[in-house]
Amino acid sequence: MAYEMVTRTGRNFYEVTSAMQNAIRNGDYEVAGYAMWELLPQYTPYLRKRLLVISAEDCYGVITKEILHLMDIGDEAALTRALSLICKAKKNRDADYFVCNLMYVNSPTGANKDELSKALYSAIRKRRMVESGHLAAELFKKNRKAFWKMLTETAEMFYPHLVSEFAALSESNDRMSKPTEETIFVAKAIVLMWTQRAEKEQLLSYPGMSFDKFLDPAGIEIIKPLEQCRKIRGLFPEYLYNWHTAYGKYTLRRDAVHAIENDQKLLTPLEKNLFDDCTWNRDINFCLEKHNPRHRPIPYDDGKRVVTDDGT
Repeated sequence: MAYEMVTRTGRNFYEVTSAMQNAIRNGDYEVAGYAMWELLPQYTPYLRKRLLVISAEDCYGVITKEILHLMDIGDEAALTRALSLICKAKKNRDADYFVCNLMYVNSPTGANKDELSKALYSAIRKRRMVESGHLAAELFKKNRKAFWKMLTETAEMFYPHLVSEFAALSESNDRMSKPTEETIFVAKAIVLMWTQRAEKEQLLSYPGMSFDKFLDPAGIEIIKPLEQCRKIRGLFPEYLYNWHTAYGKYTLRRDAVHAIENDQKLLTPLEKNLFDDCTWNRDINFCLEKHNPRHRPIPYDDGKRVVTDDGT
């Protein structure tokens, strides 16, 4: 019989982790805190990695360095402070968009790592987003360390305020169970270089942060101790279920279309940036080939803007 991963009170691990991430997206600390309480202490190592992923996948701007600093402390108080911070932080899913819809290889160039690094550097600087996605996918697969070397050197030359965040993103990538498969951190670095604001401080995800210093962990307010968060008996609120959970997939008949729409609606507080109005058709159609309970037409078209390199 297969080993079943369960939490403190016997809940399904995957249901709880999914609920936690969706609650974070929504800035709902009450539910996220309860979910983290369920996962502790058994899944502490998992949480130290998952919060890093969420900081890059669902949060806007510079924040991963702060979460990494708290993960280095690593105790329950530090995890709770990280959860409080990440729930209140600005939200945006541009990095995840880049991974799911632009970072793929149709026709490999066959170039070596140095040639790919130079080509990707040029594409990033020229804001050629589709080309950057294809080259990023090829370079990441060929040589992840060369990719990070190029990103770090680019930040040092043109984005010195992002150097500390890039170092944190690179270190976070190294800490993943399968670092050669986790592309969200390089995607977040690229998105940060493309994000333009009138003042660079607007790139910070939460007030009080800085580019080159850490927040004092003791000064990060814990919204509520985890054990005081309202315990949920039975099902979570329905908005927390997507097709990655058994209940969402088979009972609610949810699919990738629902997931993409729901994830965007949840983002609180939302900071719009590069791809909020862009089509997820590539990712949606890939997923619908595997799970299409509502019999949506394939190819499916969500009717949103297509990203191109020529600006059309």
